[in-house]
Amino acid sequence: MVKYILTKLSIVIGFFGAFATPQSPNILVYNGDTKSRQSTYSQNARKLLNFIYTNIDWDKLPKQQMPIRVITRFSANEDGKIDEVEIMRKSDNEIFNQEAVRVIKSIPDWDVIFLRGRPYRQWFSMAIIFSKENRKKYGK
Repeated sequence: MVKYILTKLSIVIGFFGAFATPQSPNILVYNGDTKSRQSTYSQNARKLLNFIYTNIDWDKLPKQQMPIRVITRFSANEDGKIDEVEIMRKSDNEIFNQEAVRVIKSIPDWDVIFLRGRPYRQWFSMAIIFSKENRKKYGK
């Protein structure tokens, strides 16, 4: 019964999108399908943020006074490669939007989910903040 509830909860979360934060390890188990696998990045928010901010090309971005937030929505194909990225909230400067998409697509491995033996696309949301603090902390 609990597994059934988690499965239904996961389908609802997948339909509306979920935030890329640590979740219960059971949330991505669909009917015991062994093809499904979880990425270490989706289960460890600190590791994901570190990967994203260290892979931003800070030298190519203009310096800004105020933080710029770009909110993305993304999902992966059945091989775990992130192939669809959408900008949900854009920056006025297109360079920041392009860099957010580039960095999200560069995540090497993401969740692969199969539901009843077929690939199931789950959407995740991620806010990338371009700020002086992040530039100083993660810039090369």
